[in-house]
Amino acid sequence: MILNLYDLSDFFQVIYPEWKDYPEILDAYNKVIALVAKANGAKLIDVHTLFEKNPSFKSTEVREAHPNDAGHAAIANLLECTLEDSVEMK
Repeated sequence: MILNLYDLSDFFQVIYPEWKDYPEILDAYNKVIALVAKANGAKLIDVHTLFEKNPSFKSTEVREAHPNDAGHAAIANLLECTLEDSVEMK
């Protein structure tokens, strides 16, 4: 399994306002991660899509780049579901 990254544009705009390339770099990084997962038969843990659909999973603190409690629980659930799918496929 391999995990991609969720969008932290709001965090980077506050901490590093001069770094305008973050969205493009994140997109390129996640595309490479997906290709690496596919090429190696690894499961992709898509936290990017999870957080895109549920922005409330991110901390509301402007200077905080981590998931909140609900976000951590959602990631754990996503990992558990992916593990269960992997076991069933064998």
